[in-house]
Amino acid sequence: AVTKPLQPCVLATNSAQNNFAINTQVNIGFGTEIFDVGSDFNGVDTFTAPITGKYLISVNIRLDNCDQGANYYHMQIQSSNRDLATDIKDLSVLSADAERWTFAATHIIDMDLNDTVHAEIYQDQGTQQTDVSTHSYFSICLIA
Repeated sequence: AVTKPLQPCVLATNSAQNNFAINTQVNIGFGTEIFDVGSDFNGVDTFTAPITGKYLISVNIRLDNCDQGANYYHMQIQSSNRDLATDIKDLSVLSADAERWTFAATHIIDMDLNDTVHAEIYQDQGTQQTDVSTHSYFSICLIA
């Protein structure tokens, strides 16, 4: 077993984003850092690669007060090298607003020195009422 105490690694949680904007890509904020080995997370929403390599990224987003009138919700991980569409939720199957809906995605992404990565949410149409819960998490770690 080997431990690398300086290996870039971050875990952050959302400090609540209420009534996020509709019909536009919205950066998901993660203002509460649980740990940030290497200080590579800006404390708001973006991780910057301190070294070229392969990074494991995991995003778990819980939306509260989802609007049944929205056509869909879409979450993506946006990085300097590529965007990874992770999920689309069609709410037309619901007969009322959903109390909560969860998105989760895990990917290995290639990043070059100073590349950035963050998560975004998009609500198509409906009412601006959906919140990103404090039970949402962002983690990233250099693996190779």
